[in-house]
Amino acid sequence: MNEIFATPQPIAATVSVAGARLRVIASDRTDTAVLAEPIESAEPIGSAEPIKVAFSRGHLTVKATRSGEKITIYVPAGSSLVAYASHSDVQAAGPLGDCELHSASSRVRLDRVDSLQANTAGGEIEVGHVAGRASVRGGGRIVILEI
Repeated sequence: MNEIFATPQPIAATVSVAGARLRVIASDRTDTAVLAEPIESAEPIGSAEPIKVAFSRGHLTVKATRSGEKITIYVPAGSSLVAYASHSDVQAAGPLGDCELHSASSRVRLDRVDSLQANTAGGEIEVGHVAGRASVRGGGRIVILEI
């Protein structure tokens, strides 16, 4: 799957994954791209699309409906991110705006965010830099290198 949307300014992205590898890359760009493929090269099971992508009025929604997906999302710098991750590996590179995380047994690494609100039930969260406020609740390993 390869979806591209014209986005000349930062967007709001909401992503929901379970058992996936998610990469979000924020940079100076005028579009948003979503690339997805199975982690292993197995044929899809059933007729349902494994990844659902929607974009409307500056808001991107991505939902992985089964585990075993590799998803890469390219967004304009400063875009906000809301991520729901269960048993997933989530990495974000580049400058994001406000970031809200809900994770269960996931590994999350964020480069730079304007603000952070996180709720985790196990797993680990590591953030390189939070420019503003940070609120983290839950258990697991949580590291914020710079606020």
